[in-house]
Amino acid sequence: MSFFSSKKYSSPEKYAKKLIKVLKKEDVKKITEFYITCEELKLGIAKNINDSLKKAKFVERFTSEKCEEELSKNRSRFEDVLNKGKEMGIVWKLIKYKNIVYEIKTGDFGIKSIPEAKIIFLSNGQLYYIKIKGLGNIDGSWNAGKIYGPYLKE
Repeated sequence: MSFFSSKKYSSPEKYAKKLIKVLKKEDVKKITEFYITCEELKLGIAKNINDSLKKAKFVERFTSEKCEEELSKNRSRFEDVLNKGKEMGIVWKLIKYKNIVYEIKTGDFGIKSIPEAKIIFLSNGQLYYIKIKGLGNIDGSWNAGKIYGPYLKE
């Protein structure tokens, strides 16, 4: 369970472009604003589950404690991405979005999801990418996802 963006992103491309804008700011507060809240996540996923048994199982397993713990991990991962990028010579405020590579599948609870996406960006004439794991279409918006990277694209 991971969370990004309470705003509506109608496509993975729009999500990726917004994430690049947030990374450019190098501000943990901005990434926190980009996260979907625990309540939004719970309501969004529950709304997408048509099977009443699956919905009941989800609501039972979903706890605020687990959700808040995961949000904290996301903030740490975001900071790790920024720091690793700086070590690699990335100037975050100057990065440019290039592309997102992904494949849509049906995930948990029948929700359309992207198990792993690569958001490709340019910095200092080099291509890099960030992995996003678990991007899901929750209540009509591409949300959720764990951020990892950056990695040099060879």
